[in-house]
Amino acid sequence: MLFYHLFFVFSSCINVNAEQLIRVNNMTGREICEFYISAHNEEDWGDDAFELLDRCVRHNEYADVT
Repeated sequence: MLFYHLFFVFSSCINVNAEQLIRVNNMTGREICEFYISAHNEEDWGDDAFELLDRCVRHNEYADVT
């Protein structure tokens, strides 16, 4: 359920053809330390979008990633 919730949040924010700033709002009730995302036409997940953050994202916090 956690994955589905996050995927739904970003399904309308992803631009397949260009890099875009994405705000990750954590409403899961848990801390998130890794976040993988890819375009719908990709066969593999991309790199960890939180790799460059110096922290995990706690419940009710957000992080901006590209």
